[in-house]
Amino acid sequence: SELAKSGVGTITLIDSDVLKPENTYRHILGSFGVDHPKVDALKKDIDSKYPYTFIIAKNSSVENIIEENMNIFNSENLIIIATGNPTINFMLNNFFIKHTKRIPVIYTWVDPYGIGGHALLTNNQEKNGCYQCIYEMDFELGLYNRASFAARGQFFSKTITGCSSLFVPYSSLDALQTSVIATRLAIDVLKGAELDNPIISWRGSCDEF
Repeated sequence: SELAKSGVGTITLIDSDVLKPENTYRHILGSFGVDHPKVDALKKDIDSKYPYTFIIAKNSSVENIIEENMNIFNSENLIIIATGNPTINFMLNNFFIKHTKRIPVIYTWVDPYGIGGHALLTNNQEKNGCYQCIYEMDFELGLYNRASFAARGQFFSKTITGCSSLFVPYSSLDALQTSVIATRLAIDVLKGAELDNPIISWRGSCDEF
């Protein structure tokens, strides 16, 4: 939505998720589109608000999209990964390095309980660095994201009573703050103003944490 407000002309959305009631409090769609694919509901929302932005919605997992067409990303100017899932991000990072031309990629995610958020730019301007570079292996505690404001070795996922799905607790304000830094970074990349591969972070209150 922030990209559309910023004047980006064409946006392709890829997501297989369905908007669930427990996700509405921190999702830009709110209750609009509950029990419908997120990409379809978001396309409808953006189409109604920003008619000069062309939205392509693909209700599928990114893994299936790649399996169907390995060249799917080669016509893009920028890729933004906001899955919040390191396993998928590792897979995509390796795929982009091996199978696509030099397309800038932004990975963005929120730390638990609003302690912070991050946007990492990779594959930009022929510079070194990738998503995997921010991780290190702790042989007792496993992989650790060095950009995180949380100490290693902690588990933050929670469940909602009566619901089997796991989620990492953060608020809509945390998501919005993170989307702002990711969007600013994206606009700089598209304008050719960003010449490196930075990680941009914001740090919030530790009270909830």
